Amino acid sequence: MLRTILNVMLVVTLLGVVGCPPPVEVEEPLMECERDMTVGRLVEVLDAQRENAAALKARGRLSIRWVEEGKIKEETPDVQVRFVPESKLFLDGRILGQEVIRLGTNDEEFWLRMKPDEISMYQWGRWEDAAKCPGQQLLNPHNLLEALGMVRVDDGYDLTIRAGEYVLTEVDASGGFAKRVYVGCADYLVRKIEYYGEDGRVDVVIELEEYEEVGEGHFVPTRIGIINHGKNSSKAEFMLSSVGVYEDIKPKAFVRPEPEGIKNVYRLNENCEFVRQTRE
Repeated sequence: MLRTILNVMLVVTLLGVVGCPPPVEVEEPLMECERDMTVGRLVEVLDAQRENAAALKARGRLSIRWVEEGKIKEETPDVQVRFVPESKLFLDGRILGQEVIRLGTNDEEFWLRMKPDEISMYQWGRWEDAAKCPGQQLLNPHNLLEALGMVRVDDGYDLTIRAGEYVLTEVDASGGFAKRVYVGCADYLVRKIEYYGEDGRVDVVIELEEYEEVGEGHFVPTRIGIINHGKNSSKAEFMLSSVGVYEDIKPKAFVRPEPEGIKNVYRLNENCEFVRQTRE
């Protein structure tokens, strides 16, 4: 009996010294997808999400890296974001109060102004040309709008089902991939978008995580990762916070500004080429 008591006391003492073993982390099983899901039903779901989108405002941090003349450049500005569905976007990025990036869109045009120490650049063009050229910019405004819930798919997409997600694939005239949209089976939220180039390789990958509800029934990713494998190799990550409904809408924010004080001005043409414009 004494030996048993001593053994119990020893165990208690050891537990008090080293503590209880940590709980085993068990990953939640992936949501089982509906095997009878159809492209038409997913199109209806994504259309409804887009139509239900609320105007939003947010602040946060942008980390962007790109290659210029063989050297890696990086900027990490604080950002303010304003978005009015379906096509109006305003993004202002600053470091120590000084503007380093300004991006915007409206129903007809887009623009991107960058003024870090290394470069001074202004890109602009027609909205429909930006949509056709997903891999031609450091930050393509059309891609950003799709990341914020403006994803468009149609009945012409193919559907495959993987563990935990539906994959919608747009096929081009040559039979190669043009675009793929990955939708979560559990919540029908878009988790990833891939845009493909004419060579069949992935040009741009957008990953969407940590969704928050804005308004009633509209969910927005607060972590957006964008990798550009195309002509303009770059990597960007948005970490948004203080996401809320944008009520005091200022129309002036969505009017393209003139490229004052910018040395290098380029306009995107219908062939996905940025043509330099002469400045007087």
